Amino acid sequence: MKNVFGAVAAKVKQHYAKSGMLESSGIKQKNPWKIKLFIFCMLLLPLTQFCIFTIYINIDGIVMAFQNVDQTTNELVFVGLGNFARFFRNFTSWDKETFLRTIGNSFGYWPVNYLIAIPLQIIAAYFLYKKVPASGFIIVMIFLPTLIPAAVLSQSFTQMLSIDGGPLNTILMKIFGYTPETVPVWLNDERYAMSILYLYSIWVGIGYNAVLMWGAMTRVPTEIIESAHLDGVGFFREFFNITLPIMWPTLSMILLTSVNTPFAMYMHSLLLTNGQAQTGTLGLMVITTLRGGNMYYSAAISILLSVISIPLMLLVKKFLGKIYEDVEV
Repeated sequence: MKNVFGAVAAKVKQHYAKSGMLESSGIKQKNPWKIKLFIFCMLLLPLTQFCIFTIYINIDGIVMAFQNVDQTTNELVFVGLGNFARFFRNFTSWDKETFLRTIGNSFGYWPVNYLIAIPLQIIAAYFLYKKVPASGFIIVMIFLPTLIPAAVLSQSFTQMLSIDGGPLNTILMKIFGYTPETVPVWLNDERYAMSILYLYSIWVGIGYNAVLMWGAMTRVPTEIIESAHLDGVGFFREFFNITLPIMWPTLSMILLTSVNTPFAMYMHSLLLTNGQAQTGTLGLMVITTLRGGNMYYSAAISILLSVISIPLMLLVKKFLGKIYEDVEV
């Protein structure tokens, strides 16, 4: 822990030394104990939260995967690989078509994220970075879904698709000649439900990542852009040769965390359809098991999903690290 605070203090000192603020402010070059105390106070809360809600929770989840409640004594006992064996026994009795549909729904988030959502987020961030007219209003509007509670947001989205006064179906009936009997019941129809969930994920996810990317783009020094324009660098070359390498650490983090989406996504299905209309996902399968009172069995399923997702994330991380090197600005 001492090394952590020392390293942070050294970085602070190095930053101010480069900017000349140490000399101009009369601060001594050595790190006084007050700086280390300040850094300790700033890091205490996030480190405590990390230890409790990340390290402890994950370790406890791993331990739970090897435990269960004895039905006769009602005591918690160690069952070894019993929960994992139960999963594979149940696997043989599952409806294969439904299970394959669940896998397809889950991994369908990959092309939705990588081919649609993330490119839209990059475009939105780049337009904000270029300070298009009304950019402040645009920032608020695209970030708004991340500020509204998920339950309220999903209810508003459901109402928008409702056949009873929903604006989408009202347009279909008044302009395109649909009737209450023929208008689509979007979230209850297997033909449309999963596509609607994908659309919902794009809508609610665009703001947060776009603002992150926009913040990364603002790291690009203005003098570099001005010099590039004087050399005749166009819009696309500016983005791919200057902006993208500098924002790459942020973008690669977003690309990396998206790898885990098929294994963790459950909220949209839970709130909008409750898994009906063939909208189940692997994450929802874990949550459904947990809500059924099988918390130790659900912990084992989560471990099995992690065994698949962690190697994938490591491979993607290695690949992303070879595309651009970190750029110091």
